Amino acid sequence: MKQFAKSFSRLFTSAAIAAISLAVPAMSFGATPVKVGHNVWIGFTPAYVAKDKGIFEKHGLDVQFVDFAGPGDSLPPIIAGHIDLSLSCPDNVVLLHGTESDALVSVFQIDTSAGADGIVAKKSIATPADLKGKKVAATIGAVNHLLMLMTLEKGGLKESDVEIVNMNADDAGAAFIAGSLDAAATWEPWLSKAAAANGHVIFSSNDAPGVLGDCIVTTRKSTIEKADTIKAFITAMDEGVKYVAANEKESLDVAAKYLGVKPEEAKEMLAGVKCYTIEDNKKLFGTAEKPGPKYDVMKKLADFMVAHDVIKKMPDVNSMVEAKFVREAK
Repeated sequence: MKQFAKSFSRLFTSAAIAAISLAVPAMSFGATPVKVGHNVWIGFTPAYVAKDKGIFEKHGLDVQFVDFAGPGDSLPPIIAGHIDLSLSCPDNVVLLHGTESDALVSVFQIDTSAGADGIVAKKSIATPADLKGKKVAATIGAVNHLLMLMTLEKGGLKESDVEIVNMNADDAGAAFIAGSLDAAATWEPWLSKAAAANGHVIFSSNDAPGVLGDCIVTTRKSTIEKADTIKAFITAMDEGVKYVAANEKESLDVAAKYLGVKPEEAKEMLAGVKCYTIEDNKKLFGTAEKPGPKYDVMKKLADFMVAHDVIKKMPDVNSMVEAKFVREAK
């Protein structure tokens, strides 16, 4: 667990620098350049659509995606000022606030996983309790580790009851298919691929409703200095969600391209997430007088991480969320 937390102190890996250097764009005339870090994920379909269908450009933004292996990998580069926004996870914000830095805030909920994250296991492993003594993979300190801990908890097991291999979700899915693991915490498209190959899903985000999701993350400093850019990005994301709902075939073609799957596979994966509009976010964030469930989820994540020694201190929930963009959006 500590190993993952310590990785944030190395603000840039050579791979991250290479990824960002390759993302230098041919900028649209008059548009504001925005570098957005992300990993490949079906829940980001509205962002992919907003990019490919010119929605970001329509709102005055020249968005350039910068690919990272996992949702936490783009956060150190944001702190270092090399990218502007990240499509990441609330748990990574909690992790940072509980270990090294309170510089980042969540400004918009992109989606909630409803079956698109899970634990895939060999068919001989019927229940979470059967994981005892098995070799399993999870991304230590990240959302997939959290899901694995929840799975073990459901089976009455402790982390010490299994052999955990620290591996990102994509590599874990591939390793499971290759037969080197008994179980793996992974996500789509690997969850479906692994289940179809030689396993089945024994626990998923459906078993932890509302806990796993993705959000737009930026620095507290940027919420002041780049407020107009953030507002425009959120407005474009809202339009992207609505475009996906109204134009299924075109949107699935875009998602399939980014994920490297067939459109029909993308359709099945997209059914495992709930993507949020601005109006949805208003309900999630609530008001200053009555904060919404977004805050409850952040607190639940923090409680879980403290209980499992992922973080040493309880972060202030209010400091991890900046609600003004959602609450002021029209």
